[in-house]
Amino acid sequence: MMASAGSLGGAGGTPRLVKPGQPSDTPQAPYVGASLPNVVRFKFQDISPPSPLYVQRDDVLQLVGTTQLAGGDILNVTARILLPLPQQTGQPGDPPIDLSKAEVEGGQPIITIQRALPLPTPNVSVTLKIQLAEGYLLSVEAVGTSTSNRGLTFCAAAIIRNAVTAFNSPSETLFADYVFFTWGPTWPGGRILGSIEGPGFLSVQGITAPAAGADFTTTVPAGMRWRPITFSAVLTTSAVAANRQPEIIITNGVNTIWQCGVQASIVASTAASVTGTTTNPGTDVVATNFHFTLPPAMFMEGGYVLKSLTAGIQAADQWSSIVLQTESWLVVA
Repeated sequence: MMASAGSLGGAGGTPRLVKPGQPSDTPQAPYVGASLPNVVRFKFQDISPPSPLYVQRDDVLQLVGTTQLAGGDILNVTARILLPLPQQTGQPGDPPIDLSKAEVEGGQPIITIQRALPLPTPNVSVTLKIQLAEGYLLSVEAVGTSTSNRGLTFCAAAIIRNAVTAFNSPSETLFADYVFFTWGPTWPGGRILGSIEGPGFLSVQGITAPAAGADFTTTVPAGMRWRPITFSAVLTTSAVAANRQPEIIITNGVNTIWQCGVQASIVASTAASVTGTTTNPGTDVVATNFHFTLPPAMFMEGGYVLKSLTAGIQAADQWSSIVLQTESWLVVA
């Protein structure tokens, strides 16, 4: 009896099956592996472009930038677009492109658009509009030239449909974030944040010393938000005998929001070191150190005023070396 393919003849001609996956000792039974073949294939031609956004010729890329840098900033904007057709030279003698062969012969070129967005004035928003070509928008990036820390320059980008002129019109926001000089917000992959979200910029800023016999004052600029952290100043009193009792006051320009005085009176002929923090002051063993408390969770908007009010101040008394540390944000509408 002839053994069938894939089997061996046993005793008495009884067929004996070969174990699955094992080679046969007869030429009729080839080796069959136990592993499964690959069922996934990848395209290497006719691949969709790496972009979810197709723009038209009447679409506008709009960017809005704001900085709090005293010397201003410049944003360098770069956008890349994958065109559906090769660019035409526009010469009268050139034949028109055969659309049926354009993809094969000319390919689809990528164009790069680069623009500068100057921000010359602190806390003033500036808008840049870039007319787009038809195609797939591949990427958009904005990088500052002077910004070395988060919280100084803010930039937002959006696609404005049908060349409308305002961000509150129908549009597609691409990114909104703070900008650095080494890197900036990008699309795709960038974040969409409000300018007052996240940590702000920590800075120590001097307050102009007032005239003798006067108190100091400082105002939050329009378009800014401050959170006061620490304060330091020197009050030098004259020889005129009187008790000086300085207070720190925060107002919104109309109403008093916070008012706190030092723990003791300052007498004549004293160079008093006056400091404020967001914690309760303790008892200081140094007689010339005086403390008050700043509000621990207060955000001062544009127009808020921080000032001193010194009861008993004399004509020759002088505030000097006035320094305020804040965490600040740009307030971009």
